[in-house]
Amino acid sequence: MKQIFILFLTGLLFSCSSNTDSGTSTPANPGSGNPGGKNEIAASPAQENSTGTETSAPANITPSSTEFILSGKIANAVSQPVILERYSLLQNQQTLGSATISGDGSFTFKGQITEKGLYLIRLNNNINWLVVLDAGNYNFNADASNIYKYTIDGSPESQSFAAFIVKAGENQATLNQINNQYNIARARGQMQEMIFAQQQYQEKYAAHQNYLRSVMDTSKYPLTAVFAASLLNAED
Repeated sequence: MKQIFILFLTGLLFSCSSNTDSGTSTPANPGSGNPGGKNEIAASPAQENSTGTETSAPANITPSSTEFILSGKIANAVSQPVILERYSLLQNQQTLGSATISGDGSFTFKGQITEKGLYLIRLNNNINWLVVLDAGNYNFNADASNIYKYTIDGSPESQSFAAFIVKAGENQATLNQINNQYNIARARGQMQEMIFAQQQYQEKYAAHQNYLRSVMDTSKYPLTAVFAASLLNAED
């Protein structure tokens, strides 16, 4: 049966920077099998205090033209370290900063960023969320017990990208569940259950591919459109 892998769950995440004024993205160092290739994300390291953790920024700070402030809460991750990384297709993510999640689940990162791009908010147990960041204020909310439950506010594009990733992830979770049912039925020699699971899988798979195509064709945000394209099965 066909398998689709959501790239941010398998570490094959796509990274690029884009110019939203022109509505196009410029490929750089194209990667095999990834439409649009990869653009590096330009950002300077986040500012840390002497202990290596982020210093919390007052809520009333207005960022400069290249400054970002990312604040948020992650449920079910109290006292865990949280890491902000600039994503690289080559798997050599650059760590911009780290912080310790407080008792109420909150954390804050602050740093400089000169180009919009894709970043990972990651816990030490490899739970991570992919987000779009640019200069500005952002508010992130997630639940470590459910990676498909997260939101980010700060720009319409960051919200749109997060909503797309959540929907694509939920679709993939459904496909994985049906595939597990098929494998169980196969192990037990239950032919009818195998046929039913296969039919379900094919229907959900087709719906998921159509969703990705729709996002690729209709999204006004290049990062979202190109990422959707990268998830499409080239055989379809």
